[in-house]
Amino acid sequence: MAGEQVLVIDDSPTILKVVQLVLTKAGFKVFTATDGEEGIAQAVAGRPDLILLDFVMPKMNGYQVCRALNDSAQLKDVPVVLMSAKGDQVGERFVKVMGIVDYITKPFSPEAITAVVQHTIEKYRKIADSPPSMADGSPLTADRTEAARVDAETVGPELSAVSSDEGPALEGNLRSVPLAEVLSLLAAQRQWGVLTVARGDERGRVEVCFKAGRIELALASGLGEEFLLGRYLVEVSTMSRQDLDLFLESRAPSTRTGKPIGEQLVKMSYVTDGERKEALIRQTQERLFELLRWPAGRFSFTATRELPPLAVDAALGLEIDGVLMEGFRRVDEWHLIEREIDDFDAVFLRNEEAVQNVGRARLTREELAVLELVNGKSTVKEIVRSSRMASFDVSKMLFRLLSIKVIRRRVAPVAV
Repeated sequence: MAGEQVLVIDDSPTILKVVQLVLTKAGFKVFTATDGEEGIAQAVAGRPDLILLDFVMPKMNGYQVCRALNDSAQLKDVPVVLMSAKGDQVGERFVKVMGIVDYITKPFSPEAITAVVQHTIEKYRKIADSPPSMADGSPLTADRTEAARVDAETVGPELSAVSSDEGPALEGNLRSVPLAEVLSLLAAQRQWGVLTVARGDERGRVEVCFKAGRIELALASGLGEEFLLGRYLVEVSTMSRQDLDLFLESRAPSTRTGKPIGEQLVKMSYVTDGERKEALIRQTQERLFELLRWPAGRFSFTATRELPPLAVDAALGLEIDGVLMEGFRRVDEWHLIEREIDDFDAVFLRNEEAVQNVGRARLTREELAVLELVNGKSTVKEIVRSSRMASFDVSKMLFRLLSIKVIRRRVAPVAV
């Protein structure tokens, strides 16, 4: 193969130089860009045969670049290979998302990057030369990736689509079809309806309500106390946790109206309607971020204009792009955290000498709050419950405290 054009988009000058040198020696014409905006401009100027893309970059991240490519009739069929610095933990999650067809782990050898580029270009040249396997007009079709085609040949029984204005329209397995791809598809087609996602271990269930491709609300069951609305109301308003607890305790079964707590608190002037909506936005986003971490489960989308009353009342109108960008960042960060905190039943001890050396004044308020709950007895799960913070936030604080060695994991004694 000679003369094929490869565009490399990465904010690391070292990576750009190394990849350009290696692929040029292999006979490719290599162009480089240091951020997403520059990369898109170069791709428009001269359509490449392949794009090598870093995910974490300034101005535009990898997902935003893929969205822009997908919106371009000239570039939507260009295959994209992700260059991941976090190994296959990150790479596997982005393959099949918005045209990312493969990934390679940094650092990589010259032989590895050359082999990936050659294989991908050959594969997609054959696909382009072969007749299309799907008739135009399929009700649910992703533009950019071969893996997103909804037909029996490419997906098999894991994903099925039904052409219908009302009723079940899409269902599948999260192991085979990433949730981000499903969300992007529903947004791109401006769908109305409810996407139901059930975790593989049946410990959680979320219903994402769509109106014209935007998220109106995410209803959930079995996710735990940290995802209840009360926590977010306390965060976004002047209402204290003590006041909320007193309100909840005062609600005798005989006096309960069945109305949502947020609506009751607004009516009783504990919070404003704006604060309630802001809390609902935070709650829905956090629930979606949690969904993106689920390794297994089933999903089904029911097309309907009759959304649940709570979703109609909330009318959040959240854009998918913003949710996915933050969600991907969190997934990436979670993988780093889980290397140190891989068990929510783990127990940590304070290193008082290290705390004195570091100085409490150098710790953030959130770090100090979590540090006070580290007592050599409480598990991570119990710290999350006591702190009234999200498990992501508590784990992030513990990870930081571990990195500066002011806490350490408690090791069970070994019998001699």
